[in-house]
Formats: sequence, structure tokens, C-alpha cells
Amino acid sequence: MKSRKWKVFWIITAGFLAVICSVFLVTFPHMEKSLSNLAESISASSKTLRNMLPEFNGNEQLFRETQDQMNRSVLRGLAYQIEHEEVFSAEGFVAKCTDYGIEGGFVTAPDGSILYSTDQNIPDSYEASLVSKEPESNLLFYTETLSDGRTIVLAFSSEELEAIIGSSVSWANRILGVRIGKSGFACVVSRDGDIIAHPETRLSSEEHFDLEHPRITAHGISVYMLESPDPIYTYNYSMAGKLIPFRGNYILCGVTFPEYLRDILSTALAFPLLLFLVLYVNIRYLLLLLSGSAAKKTDLRRRLAVSLLISLIITFSASLFLQVVSNAALQMATVDATAEDTADSLNRYDELKKYVTQWFEKEQLKKCRIAADILYNGQEELSRSDVRSISEMLGTVWCFLYNRNGNVILTDSPYDHFSLSRKIDSQSVAFRPLLEGLDHLIQKPMEDDVSGRTMQYIGVSVRNDKDLADGLVQIAVNLPQLKELTDALGIQQEIENISINDSEIAYAIELESKEIRYSTEPEMVGLKVGDDSFEAIGSRFNGYLNFDGSIYISGIRRAEPYLILAMIPKRNVTSDMLLFPLVLSGVLLAAFGVFALIVLRGTKEEDNREETIPAGEKLGLIIQRVFFVVCLLLTLWYFSMRFINLDYPHSGTSLLEFIVHGNWQREPNLFSFTYSLFLAGFVTAGVGLINRILNQLAKNSVPYVQTICYLIKNVLKYLSVLAILYYCLAQFGVDTRTLLASAGILSLIIGLGAKDLVTDILAGLFIIFERTLEVGDFVTVDGFSGFVQEIGLRTTKIALQSNVKILNNADIRKVVNRKGSKQMVVIELGIAPDENLEQVEAVFNRELPSLKESIPGALDAPTYGGLADITDSLCKLRFLVECEASKQVPARAAFLRELKLIAERNSICLRGKQIDVLEIE
Repeated sequence: MKSRKWKVFWIITAGFLAVICSVFLVTFPHMEKSLSNLAESISASSKTLRNMLPEFNGNEQLFRETQDQMNRSVLRGLAYQIEHEEVFSAEGFVAKCTDYGIEGGFVTAPDGSILYSTDQNIPDSYEASLVSKEPESNLLFYTETLSDGRTIVLAFSSEELEAIIGSSVSWANRILGVRIGKSGFACVVSRDGDIIAHPETRLSSEEHFDLEHPRITAHGISVYMLESPDPIYTYNYSMAGKLIPFRGNYILCGVTFPEYLRDILSTALAFPLLLFLVLYVNIRYLLLLLSGSAAKKTDLRRRLAVSLLISLIITFSASLFLQVVSNAALQMATVDATAEDTADSLNRYDELKKYVTQWFEKEQLKKCRIAADILYNGQEELSRSDVRSISEMLGTVWCFLYNRNGNVILTDSPYDHFSLSRKIDSQSVAFRPLLEGLDHLIQKPMEDDVSGRTMQYIGVSVRNDKDLADGLVQIAVNLPQLKELTDALGIQQEIENISINDSEIAYAIELESKEIRYSTEPEMVGLKVGDDSFEAIGSRFNGYLNFDGSIYISGIRRAEPYLILAMIPKRNVTSDMLLFPLVLSGVLLAAFGVFALIVLRGTKEEDNREETIPAGEKLGLIIQRVFFVVCLLLTLWYFSMRFINLDYPHSGTSLLEFIVHGNWQREPNLFSFTYSLFLAGFVTAGVGLINRILNQLAKNSVPYVQTICYLIKNVLKYLSVLAILYYCLAQFGVDTRTLLASAGILSLIIGLGAKDLVTDILAGLFIIFERTLEVGDFVTVDGFSGFVQEIGLRTTKIALQSNVKILNNADIRKVVNRKGSKQMVVIELGIAPDENLEQVEAVFNRELPSLKESIPGALDAPTYGGLADITDSLCKLRFLVECEASKQVPARAAFLRELKLIAERNSICLRGKQIDVLEIE
């Protein structure tokens, strides 16, 4: 016994040491690799940011220069009117400022006195801005001195401009769109750690990063803790990454601390966990062998060899499979994230483009109103060259003045005899409502009626002294200027820089023309995708894609009117993956060698005793429990990761999440097989858990509840198999919707061909709900008596000792059901007619009271029931005994035996067949 305890101790110690060795040999190298990959991603993002930031600075300056140009055009236009009009009142000045969208202003005389002003506070704001240079009101002041010495000061709001820059071309905003690897990002912090820009808007001014004391530093990666009043924020939003200096601030690139831990630990610890589970099963198996009187030494060697071979196959194949799936899923998730980022960028670009276009058109409308006032009031004095000067002053292409009939009477364009068309499909017909009194019209760019070029026109109705429509003024917008602004939004540059991995490719393909509009490869822009390739990428799922004759791992998204395609050239996902499986197999082999020495040591060749413990059966139960624990751990892992992702939307996707969500091509591939494996495992483990609960519930419940529990188990078994088949077929590309659509026809066919099955199911339901039979009842059906063991949807099982009779539910018609916890066993025996009845009765009355202990389950002593019947050949005597319902059969056998012995001892001649009757009390 002492020797066996030491064997157990050394076996467990060897297993523990094997797991520790695997941690050192597998986990730490994997952690090093993860850190190195993160460092490479951040380094690549640093280069991207350095290329992007100067570009963004120039774009931001372009918007400011455009706004400045437009403000100065309005200023010069108003100055032109003030200088050329003989009478210009204070009321007229205020009206002009309102029409032109000017926040306010004033005009001073040559001596500096204010002639008229829109607001008495405007001069004070102007003086304050000259001192502070940063007025709190976000007003921009412009001045113009007229030829007579008067000075005009106008105030324009910069609030809308700052909103456009902040949401489109500001460097801080664009930094937030940079993706690092699969789930990393960038944020902007001050030198003191205060957050300037962060993707998570929930962070407030109370939180800041501790940049001076990083917690961990390895491979150039440091962990910067977020100092927050909320400890949950501290954990969720702390960063692992690098700092990049820029503009007196820092750009912090990296991943969140939870993501950092998960990426390093989840995959790295999976291999030691796999080894631990394999060793656990083997150790339990060895302990079972030691606890029994197992077998010869040769038999032990055979068992150990088989166990080692199976364990090596499982360990090597499972670890290799885990690496292959993880790497493929990582690549899939990366291109999926790239496709999603590109789609988001396009959607955001479309929104920003609309916003910038509306702002640009509103500024052009101001110019059109100025042109209307100048041209209409001075139409008799202005020449063609004067109109040209006005167009140059306002920054427009051309200006047109139309009379009330829609004919051009003044313009600087080559088309000086043009008239507004009346054709419905004409470009110019849209401006006719201005002749009827419509205030203004902003037309979208379209083909010009005369020149045939794409032009954009804006028109304003003009009115005479009686406030009646008297024509219109039209300007031709400088479209290249608008294109320059929309190009400055940087969608092409953003898509080019969206890929941190040099081998990653992203395309934005226009659905209608099948033309590549944007790409990470500028030389591809403008090319058309072939029909075969376009049909291949028509799916919205990720997967392996044959594109232009090469195989890619692809991610696909739709962002109308574009189809986003992100790709990585297919790599050999099994390259450089044999190291970890070989290391684990080596550790397992060494541990098994120690196990074999411990088990075989002291085992004698002559030990040939019978094995008392069914080791194989118990090993199956151990494997079931391990399987259930693994499924439980994976389920908890999945929901915990989902919780983290919901709490922090920038967190990445784990392997299990990627597989379960199924955002990959539905066809026979690695992911469909893995999904089916996971699904079958989870469903089997879940059904097994429910069955265990139902079994425990049935053991401690009344027969009716037992019947319902067994029925639920039966139904679950069928439903689980159908669910697994249905969903697994869907993952392999089978159109399950067609299967469901044909279910009606299939049901009809099955109904005609399997009507007996339907009859059995219906009969089973009636048996259960009408409580005709219940589990535990003692019944007699077709001459077979026994206990009801199970009632299923199709069959019912009746067992008596080792005999089990299985009946179709529809065949259960004539049933004798003996319910109750107590049963009366009634036996009728025949004696010869010439026997002395009084002596026979006296013998049985004397002997029967002492038989209670000889009859199993007897609740009282047997009794004599009197004379049952008399015929010419025999007299029937009745004997009764009350017993437990569960022991009717052994009680009957023992009672018959005792009656026969009593007859033999007292020379009573028995004649005829006994009749055994069971009655319910």
C-alpha cells in the first residue's frame, strides 16, 4: 500500500513538472513573439503617421486659406458697393451684412469716428481681438480702406470652419482613424499625460496617462496606466504601446491593457493547458490501473504504449490545428478589420464631402447675392470688362444678369446672347422659377447647355423698387476649388495609409462601373475589375479568393456605392508552426517515460490476478468530464470576451469569437470544420449537462415527473442532432433555406412513407399526457410483465430483471397496469378432491404465519384465503401475501417455494396448475 502511494505521488509530481516545463518552453517564447509583433505594428504605424501628419497640416491650411479668400471676397464686394453708391445708410449696411451672412461690422470716417455699425459691441470686440489675437467669440476681423479714407471692418464667424476642420482634416482627428494591427489605435496626449484626442469619447478631463512611470517595458513596448477616479476605466483604458513626439504633444500608439494581456496570455497558455488536460486524463488512467489488481507487466506495457501513442497523436495534432486556425483567423480578422475601416472611411468621407460641399455652396451663395446687388443696380453703367473685374474680385468663373424674360443682358462669359431654355431636360430650365420670384437656386454640377462642360451654377432673383421679380443673377462656380477641398479630406491618402502591413491591399470598387476608385496601390486606381473576379467577390463573407489569378485571404464590406475589398496574399499558414507541437510532444514523451518507470517498477511478472476495476469504463467518464470542463471554459471565455468588447468597442476579436460569428466564406474550409467541431462540442456538453440535471430530478420525483424528464431527454437527443446537422451544413455552403422551403414536401413524403412512425409518436404523447403509463409502473402487455423503464417518442421499454421488451407506442393497447407502492400477490393451488380439507387448512394456517421473513418484501405474514373453486379433478385453495411493489417477482417465487415445501413436509398432494394473480390494493 505504501509503495502504491509513493507511485501516485511521483506520477502527479512528474505531470506537474511537465506542465511547468511546457510553460517555460512554449509560453515565454510565444509571449516574446507577441510582443515583437506588437512592436513591429507600432513601428509601421509610426512611419505611417510621419507620412500622414505633414499632409494633414497642409490640408488644414488649405481650408483656412479658402475661408480667408471667401471672407475677403465678401469684404471687397461690400466695399465696392459702399464706394460706388451715392447714398448708403446705416440701415442699408445692416441689411447687407445680414444678406451676406456677416456676423457684424462697422464703417469709420477718415477721422476714425464710427459712421454706422451693426452692433455697438462690435467695435469693442474688434479692439479686443487686436490685443488678444484669440477672441473668445471665434470672430475673424477683416478691414478694407476705401479711396475716400473710410474704413470698413467686418466680422466673420470661424465656428463652422473649425467644426469642418475638427471633423475632417485636423491632425488630431485623423490620428484617431489609424489602425495598429488588428485592434490597436492611436490617441493624442499632452506632455503631462492629459488626453487631447481619444477614440473613446467617454473619457473626460479627469483622466490622464501616467507617462513618467511606465509599468512594464519590453521590446520597446511600455504599459502606461490611465489614472482615473473609476478603477474600471483604469483597467480598460490603460495602454500598452509607444510614444511618438509631435507638435509638443505625444501620439500614443498601441492596444488597451486588457487586449495586451489577452493576446499574450490566451494563446500562449493554450498549449500548456492542452498538455495539462492530456496528462490529467493519463494520470487518472494510471491511477485506475494502480488501484486495481491490473495485470501482468507485459499487459501494463501494452496499455502504456497505446496510451502514449494516442496522447502523442492528440497533443501534436491539436496543437498544430490550434496554431493553423489561430493564424488563419488572425489574417482573416486583420483583412476584415481593414475592410471595415475602409468602409467606415468611405462612409465618413461621403458625409464629410456633403458637409464641405454644403458649406462651399453657402459661401458661393453669398458671392451670388453680392454679384446680384452690384450687377442689377449698376447694369446701365457696367461694361463687359467691369463684369470681368467683379468676377475676379468675387472668385467666380462668370457672372450673368438676366432680364425678366430670361435673356442675358450683362455677362463676362463668351455666351452673351444666351436665353434660359424651356426644355424639361435642359440644364438652364431649372432657373426659370427665379423669374417668378423664387429667392435662390443652387444647382448641382451637370453638363452645360452650351459649352458641354460640367459646370455648377447658382442663381439669385433680383427685384425692382416695387419688390417684384425683375430677373436674376447667375454665377458659375469654380469647381476645381471645390474638388481641391474634397480631395483635401484625404480619402485616397487615408486608404493608402490604412494598411500597416506592407502586404495588405485595399480596394474600393464602384459597384455600377466595376472600376477601382480608391486603392492602397495608386497605380490600380481607374482600372476595371474583370467579370469573373467581380463575381468571385460578390459575397459579403471573408475567405480565400482567386483574384486576378492569385490566391488571397480577403475581407469584404459594402459601403454604397462601393464594394470594399481588403486582401493579403495567401501564405502557408503551417509554416514555422512545427516548433510548439514538437516541444509539447517531447515534454509529453519525457513525462510518459517517467510514468512508465514508476508504474512498471515493482510490478511482478507473475501477478496475474483478475482485474477488479473496469478502468476502460471509468476512463470514458473521466474524458466526458474533461470534455465538459473544456466546453465550459470556452463558453466562459467567449462571454467574458464579449463583455470586454461591449464595454470597450476598440477591443479586438478573439479566435473563438471570430469562429462563432462566422464572418467567413460558407464553403468546405478550415473555419467551417472548426465551427462544426465547436458547435458539436458545445451542444453535446450542454445536452449532457441537461441530462444529468434531468436524471437527478427524476430520481427524486414522482413517476409522472420521471416520465416527463425521460421524454425531455429523448426529445433533446433528436433536436440536438437535427440542430447540429442543420447549422453545420450551412457552414459548408449548403443552402439550408432551400431545405426549410422543401420541408413541407419532405414532411408529406415522410408522412406517407412513415405513417407508422407518426402513429407511434402520437400514441406516445397520449400515453404520457393521459398518464396511462408512468415510469416505475408494473404492467402486463402482450403477456409480458415488467416495470416501465422508459417512455420515448416512438417506443416504450418494459424491463423485468435482465429482460427488456421494447414495444412501439401504437402497439400498447391492452395493458394491465398495477400501480401503487403495495401489491397483493394471490396464488391459487389445486389439491386432490379426496384430500381431507380440514387437515389441509389446519396445516397451512399453522405454517403460514412463520413465512414472513422467508418472503422478500413481505409487509405481513401470508394468509389462507379459503376455498376458491371445486371441480371433478381438483379443489382450488387461495393464498395471499402483501408485499412491496418493487419486489413482486421475488416475493411470488419465494411464496410458491414455501407453499411447495409445506405440502411436501405434510404429504399434501398438489394437483393441476397454479394460477398467479396480482391485484392492486
